[in-house]
Amino acid sequence: MRNSAEFERFVAETEAELVKQGKIVAGGFAGYRMLVMDVDAPEDQVRECMLAFFAGAQHLFTTLMRIMDRETEEPTEADLRAMDQINAELQDFTDKVLEPMHAASVRTRGNA
Repeated sequence: MRNSAEFERFVAETEAELVKQGKIVAGGFAGYRMLVMDVDAPEDQVRECMLAFFAGAQHLFTTLMRIMDRETEEPTEADLRAMDQINAELQDFTDKVLEPMHAASVRTRGNA
């Protein structure tokens, strides 16, 4: 990928195709595996990570279906508040775990 706009376009197109195929979680795991796991990770580690990834997705989806107000077609204030809380929790994870992992994996070029 040449730049972030090109990468974002690639991600959007890939996600749209995965949604059509009903494979959005599998696609997410494939991305997770590429970004986080060692290419030579043993199969049992890949299997355990996939189990955890899908279990997390299943938990979140089931929880969302349970907490959303089914009496209305439009999201309620409580629904939006719940989504904001989930977003905040995931953003906190990104800030505290994923971003530092990414920063540690980025190698600088040249001499300082």
